[in-house]
Amino acid sequence: MPVRCPSGIPMHGTLSVHLPPEPAFLPLLLATLRELSSRLGFSQEDGCKLELALEEAFSALAVPLGESTGDEAVEVRFRRVPLGLRISLAGHRRPLSRQDLTAYTPDKASERDGEAGLGLYMLLHLMDQVTLTEGTANRQELHFFKRLPEGAGTPPEAGTCPPPPEEGEDRAPASADRVLPTQKDALVQEGGFPSLPWAELLTDPAQALFAARNAGGRNLALQGWGRHDARSTLGLMGPCHILPGVPEEPCRRRLLRAVTEQAIREGQGGLLATYPLGEARSLPPEGFAPCALLPYTPATPFSPETEGPCALLFHPLGPSGVLGPLGVPPTARGLLAGLYARWGENLAPPQEGGREGLAPRSILSVTSQTPKGRTNLRVHAYGADFPLRLRELTAHLLERGYRHLLLHLPLELPATAFEAEAARQQGYVLVGVLPGTPGGDELLCLHRSGLPLPQEAAGAAEALCPSLAAHLKGEGGALG
Repeated sequence: MPVRCPSGIPMHGTLSVHLPPEPAFLPLLLATLRELSSRLGFSQEDGCKLELALEEAFSALAVPLGESTGDEAVEVRFRRVPLGLRISLAGHRRPLSRQDLTAYTPDKASERDGEAGLGLYMLLHLMDQVTLTEGTANRQELHFFKRLPEGAGTPPEAGTCPPPPEEGEDRAPASADRVLPTQKDALVQEGGFPSLPWAELLTDPAQALFAARNAGGRNLALQGWGRHDARSTLGLMGPCHILPGVPEEPCRRRLLRAVTEQAIREGQGGLLATYPLGEARSLPPEGFAPCALLPYTPATPFSPETEGPCALLFHPLGPSGVLGPLGVPPTARGLLAGLYARWGENLAPPQEGGREGLAPRSILSVTSQTPKGRTNLRVHAYGADFPLRLRELTAHLLERGYRHLLLHLPLELPATAFEAEAARQQGYVLVGVLPGTPGGDELLCLHRSGLPLPQEAAGAAEALCPSLAAHLKGEGGALG
């Protein structure tokens, strides 16, 4: 069953425009966006928000009149995705920083922030998601996404659910292979699996879907692979969907092998998986160890964010050894050493250093995956103003109803050993670590407004990772 596109714009259809970053070209972009948003089914209000966001983003990159050298260029891409419209701007000659995205706040605006700061502030609040990434060849890319209203557009049709394998039918998996785009229609018609973003999984080069099949070619189980949104060297393993009546462990082993081989081909050093704590029915995948506990299950390319608590599990794909030296807080060294040891890494002696020699200003970025939902605060560089900057940013987000504030502190920076204590004094509780595979390891600290973990997760969390569960309990983030 093909995906129906009443708008005439196919799923993942992309329109790319290359033009000089000069204000004279803005009306052309806005007219293009107006036509696209209308055909996709955005309301007039959302269409106006999209146009205003594009205008502010382009204006932030535009070269002032009289300063053009004639060789500047910006690429603007409009892409139809399953949930809405994604717009990206790349290749400009006036690079932004992640600090620019969050530097402006209305109650503390100054002349230094200027109109560009206000424009980026408006962009963050008009769109459902805004990110700044480093592209290839030293190019930056500014991405923003707007979700289609419920009912707009037409999602892929779901197939009917057939009965489980009949008595005597081969239920043992004989192979596990990647599902090709040409096999999508047959897979959807066969049914039996939950609704998944089929088009995205089968056509996006950053994702893949694998199927465990019996000797007759029937699909018995599915599992997805993808790239982590913040680093390409870390892979994501989606949940395993298995038909009723099919032996689980043989399917899981074959799919894990297929996903692992895909990650190694992509040059990834590790896999990350989510493990629901409230309704866990099986053991964690073989070779995975817990690296963090969270009161929610983060969104992945294979599933939306849910309220259920989970553990993040890590599986290294490279050789083990001594890691570091890292900026590990002295009070957390024993806890983190125990976590790293579970996947074969040993921590080197801590780095020496303190707050001396820091730049005046810190660089932080904020991304929210869902409106008023999970919010990531990432530290890219420490400055002398870090405690004050973090306090202001935390208060700003909490006042506006954001929750689950997850702070990412770079363990490669010696100052993390000291600044983690400043974060703790402002209500952030250590909940684990995100391995970088290699480099880029992050200390994960959740604001206590998102705690405690639900009571139903207590037993599973303590059995899975007793040291981290005990730490949360001692920090006031007790399980229930």
